[in-house]
Formats: sequence, structure tokens, C-alpha cells
Amino acid sequence: MEILKLTLTLIDNRKFNVSAESYGSERSQLPFFDDGGNSHIYTVLNALNSIDNKYSSQNNDREWMKKEGLLDPKDDNFYNTKIRETIGQKLYQALFPGNIKPAFNQTNLHIHIEYDFRTINDSNLSLYPWHLVHDGTNFLAQKGLSFSYSIAHPNFLPSGKRKIDKLKVLIISSQPISSQAADGDLQRLTNQEPLINNSLQQLRDQGKASLLSWHESQTPTYITLRNYLTENRRNKDKMPDIIHFNGHGVFKRQCDNPYCPKSGTNEIFFNKGVTKCQHCGSPLKNPTGFLLFPDKEGNADYISAEKFAHLIDICDPKPHLIVITACKGAYADQSDSVFNGVAQNLLQKVPAVVATPFSISENSLKGFIEQFYRILSNGKSSLLEAVRLATNEMKFKDYEWYRLVLFLRHDGDKDGYLFEFEEKAYLYAILNNRKQRKEELLDLFKSNWHSNQELFTEAYQFSLSLRDIHIPSNDDPIKSIKDLELNTAINNIKKLDNYKSNNFSLLDYFIGWLTLNIQDTSSEIYQKLDEWMRSVTNHADLINIVQGKINITINAQERYDPCLLVAIEEGNNYHLIIKAWLIENINQYYQYCYLQDHSDFQYNSNSQYNNRWEEITRDGKYEIQGFNNLAVDLPQVIDDLLFKVRDEVGIVKKIQFFLPYKFIAPIDSYSINRQGDDVSIGAHYEVNIRFLERTRKPVNIQTKEIKIKWRDNCRKLQTIIKNKQSINFTSLEYSDNRDQLIDLLNQQLAIRLNFAVVYDKIEKVMDVLYNTSIPLAIWVREEIDNYNNILDIICQSPCLNTLSKKVKEQRKNNDHIGRHLSFLWDDYYLLPPIK
Repeated sequence: MEILKLTLTLIDNRKFNVSAESYGSERSQLPFFDDGGNSHIYTVLNALNSIDNKYSSQNNDREWMKKEGLLDPKDDNFYNTKIRETIGQKLYQALFPGNIKPAFNQTNLHIHIEYDFRTINDSNLSLYPWHLVHDGTNFLAQKGLSFSYSIAHPNFLPSGKRKIDKLKVLIISSQPISSQAADGDLQRLTNQEPLINNSLQQLRDQGKASLLSWHESQTPTYITLRNYLTENRRNKDKMPDIIHFNGHGVFKRQCDNPYCPKSGTNEIFFNKGVTKCQHCGSPLKNPTGFLLFPDKEGNADYISAEKFAHLIDICDPKPHLIVITACKGAYADQSDSVFNGVAQNLLQKVPAVVATPFSISENSLKGFIEQFYRILSNGKSSLLEAVRLATNEMKFKDYEWYRLVLFLRHDGDKDGYLFEFEEKAYLYAILNNRKQRKEELLDLFKSNWHSNQELFTEAYQFSLSLRDIHIPSNDDPIKSIKDLELNTAINNIKKLDNYKSNNFSLLDYFIGWLTLNIQDTSSEIYQKLDEWMRSVTNHADLINIVQGKINITINAQERYDPCLLVAIEEGNNYHLIIKAWLIENINQYYQYCYLQDHSDFQYNSNSQYNNRWEEITRDGKYEIQGFNNLAVDLPQVIDDLLFKVRDEVGIVKKIQFFLPYKFIAPIDSYSINRQGDDVSIGAHYEVNIRFLERTRKPVNIQTKEIKIKWRDNCRKLQTIIKNKQSINFTSLEYSDNRDQLIDLLNQQLAIRLNFAVVYDKIEKVMDVLYNTSIPLAIWVREEIDNYNNILDIICQSPCLNTLSKKVKEQRKNNDHIGRHLSFLWDDYYLLPPIK
């Protein structure tokens, strides 16, 4: 099959570029605008979504519709019978401008339309139904051409077909029993499970297909499905190759105010034209796609596109295909993210999604499903063929053939061949062969241990870095094998084969790393490693992943010093709002500040600033219900944030927390789980506390003076750093007299508190530190024996740049004192980015 890939890149809200290999690039213009520059794409989509051909609109678009020839000239309460042809011709002119004129007489031509998610946010470009193009004689799709869409983004997906001995389909027949507070009377849908079951009958008789049973007698709720996928993670016999959703879909706005009087009910969901909650007046979130599951009582449970996509993250291995027959399952609206549609969101996780942005009749859907699964299950037809041929069966209404859309990731198999059947006997032979090879390799590791111990240790650390930290286990490999007895170390290496990431085991990554780093390619150990790699399915992908991770690590070591900045501030109703930024390299980062002047550049005149940063909380809302829940909820939030950025800069070692000075909390002592052990955040990362107020623009003369003084103090510390001088910490004894404390600290840069800042003193002491513009301070939070000796060790650090490392070492190695150690380093030159 020949593929024509068209890449659409937005220029402004109307102009865009069309690029095609062998045809070059042409500028084009989106259709369906009026003379005043107003878009009518939603009017067009409503027309294409019509079932009864009646025109009704709340908008003032009737005159525009008549002018465009989209309404019946005799009765403008009905659409023109040729409306789809008219729309298709306008789409054709926009999609194939200038020299981009392929030969459309090829029935095996597939047109793949790709968007770049970085350029289409806040635009309507991805809403256009390009597969409806009409060349003036016929629709291209009805000439035998096929179409697919994708949104190009950096998420890696394994390429090629999945080798399976049995096609496993998980069907979600999800329709609420009660339609209250959903969308009026929801139409009762036909259970599609019997249709799919019959279509797969021949394969089932051969033992090559099965429908997974996931809820048995329970109500098929979202929680039931999540529990099934979690409990059976890595069980290949119970993980689906295809997930099929048969239910209702809607596109709504949601009120997320927990104090809304209707919170917890379905009355907090509104049509996308509504911008404020009708019950509490709170601004509504941007519209997004929802799939409706039943809850335990049978009422509609709205599951967002993002939440449904979380189910795919649980799966290991992930499904290769998701089919959504819900209305508007592929609808994506103009918003702050093109991934607000269910299908578009899922395409970040899986190679292919079949869904519809429109309404669709039951009878048409029945014909499609029966033919689609029958074609796909023969193992010889591509997904493109299955969609195209099954669409021909949608004959109940002649205007429904265009309603199902294929989203296909082209870093997977380019022709959409998703599965390849292989015999069980062959699989058993592979498994037995792998087991034998593994034992041989482990014996070889033993005999070569002493000469290659450092290499094995580094490979082990590398493989563990690829493990999903969100997967709990009672039998984790330990963090390091460096100082272990030989047999214990070998046993831990053997355990790596129990964990997978991207369809490869951690043992595969361990061996892949060794293969790329052993210099003597003629040695016996290299030959055995190479033999193992060649036996791994898709071993080229494995090598690419390992090499990519090695490059990231090298870059991180040579170029990057990443840091996570986390701001925690009070929102409405005592909720805490979390915002976080990843700074790629704090040594090459420079951020504009409200107080800076030209003298700020004197310290950095020889540096080249890349200013690379990313707000990693922009795609979701991170909230904690009050400071009382901070210790419980914050570690999970931090884990989620670090997990999101690990592929960009490698391992983040530094985290800085910005808190209101009246609510400074012992965040460094909060527990996180690493490799099966609970450790404090401060023992695992270089953590320091900062004052949130110093990131904000001054609101009066007093706060401006405080911040100017803080800036000047930081400049003095920068001079000390530049001259490689030691920091002189001033010791401070406690006093109940606030004015006396302020007088003592007014001219200081670095403070060492010679008293325990216990709970009843914390607010007063932080108030003094903030108001005296102190940028650097260290103290303990409890009365502990010999804590002054530890403070002596830290404060004698020869360099400010090593101070945070010393604090971390004490937190890690001296738990008795370290878990009560607080460190403030409020660096004026390292602030959250200001857009």
C-alpha cells in the first residue's frame, strides 16, 4: 500500500502549510469563514452530524449557510441534499493546494494526515473532517482511498506487529441504567459483545481469540475495570490486545469546585458553551471528552479523556488498538490542549484508535463492527483495510460512511498491521530457549564477576532506572549490587527479568547496556550477550531505547544540572495549588525578575543561557486539600512530576519548594518509596525550602524594600561563590523579642540558628527571616543531642555550591538528626519562569 503523508502546520487561525514528500510544501487557507473572518466550522460539523437533514441553529449563521449553498434553496429549514459534496469540495481545495496534486486513481493509496500538537493548540485545524474530500466527481474515500489521522508528539511507541498466539479483546459494554443528570434520556444501546463474539468465531474455534471476562456478575464500573487491569498487570493471558468501548460519549465542561453544592453529582457537567457553574458560579474547566460508565447505583459516571487514558498506563503490555463506538469519542474542541478528545488522548498511549466525532446509528454501527472484526482477525489484513472495507457495510444511511475515523501512529507499523499470529509450540520453544540462555549468562557473569564488577553494577543501575516506580511489588530488586556478596548480586540480576518496560524486561536492558559498553567484541561474554540480543523480538528497538537512554545520561552528566521548582500556594477553600517547573540546567538558566537591573548581568557576562524550562503541571490540576494533608499527598505528587520528566533530562537530583513563610513545613522529612524502601525526600534529593512571597511582585513600599535587600544579599553571595570563598554563618540565639531578632539579623547573609525551631516558634522565626531578607539559613526542628556538632560540619562547607549536598548527606547518613534538619537557600537567580 502506498502512503501519502500530509503534514499540516498552522500559521495563524486561518492559514496553514501543507507538506507532502515529493510534492513540497504549499500554503493553504481553511474554509468555512465568512467575510468578517469568523469561523463556521462548528456549523459545518453540526450539519455533518445531522441524522434527519433538518437545519436548526441557535447561531446567526443562516445567511452564511445560504450563501455557501449548504441549505435547500426551496426551504432553508433543511440542508441541501448535496451539502456533503459541497463541503467535500471545499475541503479538497484546502488540502491539495498548488502543486500538491497526487494521482487519485490508485485504489491502494492511503492518505495519512498528521498534525504537530505544538502548533494546533488553541486552533480549529484538527476539527476539519479531511477524509470527506471530494474532487468534483466523487468522494476520494468512495474511490477506494483510505484515510487516517495522527498528532505528532515525542512519546515513543514500539514499532512493528505484536506477535500473539491469541487475540484478546476486552469489551466495555458501558451504559448507565439510570439516565438522570446525564444527557436527558440516553438511548439504550445494543450490547455489541455478541456481534464481536460471532465475528471472531472462526478464530475462537482455533483457540486464537478470546473475549476477556473482567467484571463477571459485578456492575461494569470504571473502578471494577481499573482493579482488573491492576491485578492482572503483566499477565499476558489477561491483558487485552484490543479494548472496545460500547457506550455513550459526551463533550462537556466540568465544575471542579469541591465546595459546589452539587459537587459529587452529575449536575456539575455543562455544555461547552457554558463558562460558569450554574450552581456556585465558579469558572468551568475547558471542555473535554467524557465516556459514561455506570456507577454502583447505575447512574452515569463521567470518565474524562485523561482519566480513561490512565487505564492504558496500567496495562503491561499495552493494547495495540482501542475502538470507541461512543458518540463524540473522537471529538476534540478548540482548547488549551488538542488532547482533550478521548481518541486523541489515547493516541499518546497506543498505536491505533478507531472512533467517531459524530453521532452514528445503531444499524450502521452493527454492520461496521461485524465486518471490522471479521477482517482484522484473519491476521492478513491491515487496520487500514479493515476500516475501509467495514465502512462499506454502513449502508443504513448513505451519509454515515464518513463517521468513523482512524487515528494511526506512524512510529508503529506504517501500514497498520498490528498483530501477527504465532503457534504456541513456537512460543514455548522461545521461552525454554530464553530460560536456558539466561542460566548460561548468569553462570558467565559469576565467572567474570571480579574483572567486570564495576561494569555489571553500572548496567544494573541503568536497568533499574527504566522501571516504572508507580508499580508496587513485594519482591523488588534492591537499589545497588555494588557491595553485595556474589550469589546475592547474581540473584538480584536474575530478578530483573520479572519487570518490564516498553515490552522489554529489565534484564533485556541490562544486557543491552553491557553489549554497547563492553569493548572486547571478540570475548566470550560479548558473544553470549550478542546472542541474547538477537533472540529478543524487535531487538533493534531495544538497542535504540538503550542507546537513547545512554545518550540522555551522557547529556545529563555533561550538559545538564536539572532542578525541579515546586510552588505550593493557598487557593480557594484552603485548597493548596501545586505548580512545578523543570529547569533543564540551573548553571545555564537566567530568568527575568521584577527587581533586576543591568548590574545583574555582571555575574554572568561570560555565560550562554539556554533558558530551557518546562511547566510540567500545565496539563493538569494538582491540588491538595489543605496543609494538614501535605505530608500524605505531596510525596505522590512529587513522584508523578518526576516520572513525567525522567525521559527529558535523566535523573533529577534537586528539588526546591516555595511555601508561604507562615506555613513552612518539614517537606524534606516526608516519606517516599524507592526500590521498596521508605526514605525521606530530603535523603533522596537535594531539597531546600524557599519563601513563596519572594517570587511575587512587590505590592507596597515595605515589601519592595524587603525584596531589594534580598536581591542585594544574593548578589553578595554570588560574589562569594565567584571568588570561591567560604560562607560565614552567623550564629543566632532565640529571643521572644521580635524587634531584637530583626536588629541582630538585619546585616547578615547566612544564619545558623543555635536553637531548635519547634512548632510553637516556627511562624515567628520564619517571619523574622523573611522580613530581614535573609537568603541562607540552617536549623533543626527538634531538641536533639549533639545537633550543634552536625551544624558545625555543614556550616564549615568550603563552597556554597556544595552546601545542599552536605545537607543531603546528613539527612541520608544520620537519620537521628538528619530528618529534623531544615535548609533555606532562597536564590534570587533561580526563580520560577515568568511568561
